[in-house]
Amino acid sequence: MGWRMERAMAAVLLLFLSWQDRTHLLYSLIEQRGTLSVTSLPGEPTNRAPHPPAEHVQGIVERVTYHAEDSGYTVARLKAPGERDLLTIVGRFPDIHAGQTLRLTGFWREHLTYGRQFQVVHAQETKPATLTGLEKRALAR
Repeated sequence: MGWRMERAMAAVLLLFLSWQDRTHLLYSLIEQRGTLSVTSLPGEPTNRAPHPPAEHVQGIVERVTYHAEDSGYTVARLKAPGERDLLTIVGRFPDIHAGQTLRLTGFWREHLTYGRQFQVVHAQETKPATLTGLEKRALAR
């Protein structure tokens, strides 16, 4: 099978995967190949270095700064234990609100305008561990 046919089959397969599964598949490919070739414009491949190893962050969503309903793209602030300042998290969340306790997997990146951000690859909601978390969750719903 030619590479064009493989690419077309892969594109069709991606249409049926959730964004979480697509992200997981993408990171699996990066780990296998070491680099990823992405296309920003038709016929214009751009080689990108792999992301740093995945890290885990857990905390309570303090506030949602931006959330696009159509794509789920979100910028939020997270209160993490042991961190003095709120952390900025970015990623695609179908449903996110203040008071949620989340366990996140992703990597740190430096945004040119907004500074240090945790790029979320996978998110899992956990039960609130503190009274503050329970209060925020109750008020947000």
